[in-house]
Amino acid sequence: MVEATRRIAPTRGQAMVGSGSGRARPEVRARSGLASSWAGWLLGVLVPLSCVTVVPGRPEAAPETGAVALPSDASTALEARAPTPATPPDAGPASDPEAALTPPPSLSWRVTDDATGESIPAKLTVIGVEGTADPTLDASALDLARPDDGYAAHDRIFTLSGAGGVTLPAGTYEVWVTRGVEWSHHAERVVIGAEPVRVDARLSHVIDTEGWLSADLHVHATPSHDSNVPLPVRVMQFISEGVEMIVATDHNVITDYEPTIEQLEVTDLLASAAGCEVTTPTFGHFGSYPLVRDASRGDGGAPAVDGVLPEALFDSIRAASPRATIAVNHPTWGDRDYFNRAGLDAATATAAWKDFSWKFDAIEVLNGFHDPQRGLLDRNLGEFFALIEHGYIKTATGNSDTHSLRLNIGGYPRNYLRISRDDPAEMTPELLGEGIRKGRSFFTTGPFVRLRVEGGDIGDTVQANHGWVSVDIEVNATTWVSAQTVTLFVGGRIDRIWRLPPKRARATFGFAGPLRWTARRVVPIDQDTHVTLLVEGDESLWPVVGERDEHVVTALAFTNPVWVDADGNGRYDAPLAPRDSE
Repeated sequence: MVEATRRIAPTRGQAMVGSGSGRARPEVRARSGLASSWAGWLLGVLVPLSCVTVVPGRPEAAPETGAVALPSDASTALEARAPTPATPPDAGPASDPEAALTPPPSLSWRVTDDATGESIPAKLTVIGVEGTADPTLDASALDLARPDDGYAAHDRIFTLSGAGGVTLPAGTYEVWVTRGVEWSHHAERVVIGAEPVRVDARLSHVIDTEGWLSADLHVHATPSHDSNVPLPVRVMQFISEGVEMIVATDHNVITDYEPTIEQLEVTDLLASAAGCEVTTPTFGHFGSYPLVRDASRGDGGAPAVDGVLPEALFDSIRAASPRATIAVNHPTWGDRDYFNRAGLDAATATAAWKDFSWKFDAIEVLNGFHDPQRGLLDRNLGEFFALIEHGYIKTATGNSDTHSLRLNIGGYPRNYLRISRDDPAEMTPELLGEGIRKGRSFFTTGPFVRLRVEGGDIGDTVQANHGWVSVDIEVNATTWVSAQTVTLFVGGRIDRIWRLPPKRARATFGFAGPLRWTARRVVPIDQDTHVTLLVEGDESLWPVVGERDEHVVTALAFTNPVWVDADGNGRYDAPLAPRDSE
């Protein structure tokens, strides 16, 4: 990955809007099809947000349709609206006498890259301590250089510019500043009272991810019937989490984030792929991307699902979008998802439903809603291994399935793809699909892992060395992630479990430094097989990820296989697959 230290720099002739507390950002340029003035920007983007209510909570299944519906807890609803103009933090004397009377925000911040001093996007999580309640924030509490510089919801703030302010009730708070799983964190206790408080956070890029690009392949926003998060807010949130690519998967609507990313002028930080979660009434949900969007249709040209059987559905998706990748989302979540509905017996690779089709590319092994449910993950992993042994080679993915701005927050888990272009500005949906179909990926909620077998990387096929293979493992974790165990699987069976040495004592504000652990193991091989790695932690990732008690997320990473050819024919032959007559 290219380190996210780039600022959104102005081009020649652009005016700057900014404050003394952080880097300035350029005015939005007039472009074809976009607002041609600042007023047009406000009318085109912010006015629609004022009508949106973001309702947090975990979606529950609607049994009649197999859709997902948000809980109707109006007490926790947040209105998305433009912030009230105010003097930016540290901007100096205001020229307008009335503006000079506007009180400064009670908390201001600036987030910079420790190596360069450049301002960077980040997420701030604000927690009440010493009897102070957690704040309930929305956009109206923010004081930003310009309205599209960030957003606030619940107890979190997403900042694109790395600078701004917020009005908090008096009290004592912990402020956590993070930039996703590759960066260190800053945590500070502040007392909000009569005088304004400022947090200066310097974050370090502590995990080297060169050659790997992070992507969340299951993202919902306002086009989806069960999400009220506007597309610009989704973009802000994912950039603040350090995710480099997102796939739109709204229910039965093809959504494209590219115009929004261009409007926010963050094409160097986030790539996207138009897609859809094809949601059938009876037999499952299927993430499909990249798809060709038909702007003349309200659903963007989403595939028809009523009365369609799996094989015909998969064929129709690829007929309209020949390069489409199809993933089985949450395959065993309730009796309406694909594997359960079909009565799939992974041990024999047979399905009770005669209309079951294998024409999909990936299986969502970890879904963000299910992070706390280890039993479901174990089942999905077991089925994934069993299908590989029978020759059904599918890629394992992990995605947030985010619908709101809390609980399963976007980017946890995320996938890392081994890809030739690990810069979002150069990434294409076609490269994403190719990387997923070839299994050159792993997913994670925190740890960054490397697995090499005989020098081959994840997704490669390697030759056994006279009945043996050497396995090299590296586990990295940033300062707010704790990992405890590493499990090596060979042929889907446990070969070795390592208990990692204590990384450091858990302090109030996280760990002292990042984790880096390596190991080498030589494994005997007597037939074609596959090698995978699972890394787990047993400490909550809150307050950065999940919630205090309601939705506890721990560290977890799982790799797709490195394939081992033992018989020298240049490919992996599944031991339980039917053999040709020859």
